[in-house]
Amino acid sequence: MAASIPALLAPRVQGQRNRWLRASRGERTTLVLFGLLGLVFWLFLFGLFDVLVKEAYAVEIFGPILTRRLMEMLLIGLFTLLCFSNVVSAVSTFYLSEDLELILSLPMRRDTFFFARFVDTLLQSSWMVLFFGLPVFAAYGSAYDAGPVYLGAVLACAPGFVLVPAGVGVMVATLLVRSIPARRVREGMVFVGIIALIGVVVALRMLRPERLMDASNFESLAAYAAELQAPIPMLFPPRWAVDILEATLRGRPMP
Repeated sequence: MAASIPALLAPRVQGQRNRWLRASRGERTTLVLFGLLGLVFWLFLFGLFDVLVKEAYAVEIFGPILTRRLMEMLLIGLFTLLCFSNVVSAVSTFYLSEDLELILSLPMRRDTFFFARFVDTLLQSSWMVLFFGLPVFAAYGSAYDAGPVYLGAVLACAPGFVLVPAGVGVMVATLLVRSIPARRVREGMVFVGIIALIGVVVALRMLRPERLMDASNFESLAAYAAELQAPIPMLFPPRWAVDILEATLRGRPMP
């Protein structure tokens, strides 16, 4: 099975390679330009979060608690985005891909097909979130003057952080297509995604995270501390990642 999965993934890799080799000069220039814009945006995010995390860390007494709260909010947002993205990708790769009739007609075990499509779904839905999440982790490392242990913790947490939403996305997609045609599921998910994005923006504005930077926005110091220390569920994957990363940032034993 392990030998068959790379063979099933090879056409996608070869397709991307051929896309570059057969692209015209203008198409290559466009791809390079978008790559440079992505790098500029990456550097902008790093600079923005570097300033934000350092200002939060500089808050007297509550600095470490505030930076942890910011990390929790960011990772919860990334986790939610990954779950939704994996549902859409899973519907496309498992049920709407044009090569399904050919692939399923081959003498191949079903679990081999499943794991190959699972990896395909994982890569399609996670690469962008990981790429643009890296400046956030880099900013935390810069603010805390973290060493190689923190870098190792980030690299160790990343696979688990994307695997769990991928599993959730595939399960949800499978349940949906058992009762709704796959094409309608994908079209509906696009609409739901727009509504969800609007809802996230509205929720963030209602929470007003910027007020956490100033304790004078609260009636008392106790109210401010309670707002910062409001826990997230122990069995929620972003909580696991935050616990590990915070421990390495602050030099504490690994939870």
